[in-house]
Amino acid sequence: LDITEKNENLKKLKNALKEVTTSNEAIQQNLKEKNDLIQMLAASEEKLKKANAEKDKFFSVIAHDLRSPFHGLLGISQILYENFEILSEDENKDLIKEMFNSTKSMNNLLENLLEWTRIKRGITNYNFLNLNLFEVAKEIVVLYTNNADQKKIKLINSIPNNFNTFADMHLLSSVLRNLVSNAIKFSYMGGMIELKAELN
Repeated sequence: LDITEKNENLKKLKNALKEVTTSNEAIQQNLKEKNDLIQMLAASEEKLKKANAEKDKFFSVIAHDLRSPFHGLLGISQILYENFEILSEDENKDLIKEMFNSTKSMNNLLENLLEWTRIKRGITNYNFLNLNLFEVAKEIVVLYTNNADQKKIKLINSIPNNFNTFADMHLLSSVLRNLVSNAIKFSYMGGMIELKAELN
């Protein structure tokens, strides 16, 4: 029997099956690539959400930390503006000194916030130093004295004058600011906030 035609048809069928198999493998590879891309997009979306949350937190920290010294500065400048002529020279000097201290504290605060952003972006290292904790706390007390006064709260720095600690200046200052700010916020009128430290 002449089976040439049959062999040709069988050959065509095998080729067709081979093409289908190759096409199926290509489709599977394409699907895998698409799934990988979907996973990458999902991961990118999660990172973006996290970045946005960090940004919102950062703006919240800025608003929270800057509100207090700005309120103090506004209050002092208003008193000076409205009463400069009737206040004594010493009283005016005292108010100007308070304005200077408040402005200095705000400048330090902005420097700390800028340092914080650099840390969050991973472009700076922690700088651990031997620090005088009393002096660091003293600046925080100056920064928040006006806020405490508004609620008639006594803000006391009872840390020993020679108390040293090993820490990053910006991070330590940030921690103390948040502690004192929250303490003022959640204390009753006429209360007392005392900063203390002891060796453990």
